[in-house]
Amino acid sequence: MKHILILSVLAWLFTGIVFGQSPWQWGVRAGVILGGPIPAQSDPDSSSGHLAVGPSLGAFVNYQLAERWRLQVGLAYAFKGATYQQLYRNDTMMPLQILPGVVDTVPTYYYADANGKMSLHYIDLPILVQWRATKHAWIQFGPYLSGLIGGKDAGKADIQIGDGMLFPDTTITFDNIKEIRRLDMGLCLGGSYELDNGLFLEMRAQRSLRGLYRKGFLSSQGLPEIPLYHTQFFVGLGWRF
Repeated sequence: MKHILILSVLAWLFTGIVFGQSPWQWGVRAGVILGGPIPAQSDPDSSSGHLAVGPSLGAFVNYQLAERWRLQVGLAYAFKGATYQQLYRNDTMMPLQILPGVVDTVPTYYYADANGKMSLHYIDLPILVQWRATKHAWIQFGPYLSGLIGGKDAGKADIQIGDGMLFPDTTITFDNIKEIRRLDMGLCLGGSYELDNGLFLEMRAQRSLRGLYRKGFLSSQGLPEIPLYHTQFFVGLGWRF
């Protein structure tokens, strides 16, 4: 993971060395990004959540391919996250004293009410093909790579076993950050409106092609193996030099 990020940064810096030579350009951008992991399917009766809003800022290099086409390589910090609540029921086996000195396991079930918050920090590397639709408007699309550099996915789960009469309720805490894939990749689609002085407004949506968690993690927790995909919308301002 570290090697991929280092190579990406070196490639971006190498490209930037020649930005002053036509047809190269460079610039900076900053804005806000709304979004985080969204499940491929969900049950609104048992789960809910809210996507995070956070900053995104970075720089980019353009290479003019033709009169109306150019290639852009960017490098940016992006905050992604969400708060979530999940209520689920599972079968289990519990030890129970049936006679004095005699303990046996009995089948039962438990309810778990999990509440958590994801605060994830990424370095994004979008590689975009841009097409000029009008004098000032550009349409852009292409893939992106994203590397997780830190954060947390922490919370607590309140657990009730059976009807709550035979076994005491309990609360556990968790942090699933080690189960999140370090490398993400997906697709971008958006556009920008550029003024003659280099100032521009940009909007872009992006969707991951990889599940957030490592394969098998959700099922190991007694949850359906339904993948979560990063889904974000970025809006911001930039300056092209």
